Amino acid sequence: MDFMLSKILKFFGGLLFSSFLFFSFLNLSLIQFTNYQNLKENLMPVIKDMISLQIKPEQLNNLRIALLKGCENLESLPIQIGIYNVNLNCKDIRESKIEGFDEFLANALFDSLYYKKYDCDFISCLRQGDVNNLLIIFSYQGNNFFKLSIYFTLLFTILGLIMILISIKDFRARFSFLGWNILFATLPIIILPFGIDYLKILFLPKITQELNLESIITNIVLKIFTQNIAIVITFFALGIVLITISMLSKKSIRKTKKS
Repeated sequence: MDFMLSKILKFFGGLLFSSFLFFSFLNLSLIQFTNYQNLKENLMPVIKDMISLQIKPEQLNNLRIALLKGCENLESLPIQIGIYNVNLNCKDIRESKIEGFDEFLANALFDSLYYKKYDCDFISCLRQGDVNNLLIIFSYQGNNFFKLSIYFTLLFTILGLIMILISIKDFRARFSFLGWNILFATLPIIILPFGIDYLKILFLPKITQELNLESIITNIVLKIFTQNIAIVITFFALGIVLITISMLSKKSIRKTKKS
């Protein structure tokens, strides 16, 4: 193979492999985090706190009575909780009890947000940048997008690996190059939890501080990046092993040549 062509293949192969291996880890974490049950467990405390700020405990009984009256001859009833519109099932309202009514409202709000049908596709919603559309990340639609996109990230990871194997013939050089690229892909995920306090100062807008969202966003980011930390650390260890094998084999060859 032409020397220049092998260099180009090696460069782009390494770039594809390390970048899309990182995105594959991230995608896998997002698939698991945005799974209905997992996401519900993580966000319900936040939703309950938001409801308690909007509706005082002493108002819950009056609200339930009003909803029961409003549900006469209806199957569902729209109400507003904060800035969100929620359709409540009247049968569920009739079966609800005053004890745990805040939990009932929180469940209804979560389901409404999770199964919301957005007017834009995933990428378009993110590009628009407003908070309501950004919530598509934490929705059924977002979960489906992550499930689909992981096939592409894995495909490009494998393509990068093939390009590396084609461009590098020496197995020691292959081990070393692959090892370093695995480290590049896994190290950001491993060190992010330790630098989250510094990163949130740089990237979180002032509005998050005003709305006391810093800790919520920080916890979500940490949970996403640590979702599959055991797998990431395993790959990190694999990278170190490959580099070590490469270095030991080079030393062994040097000793053989000297003798």
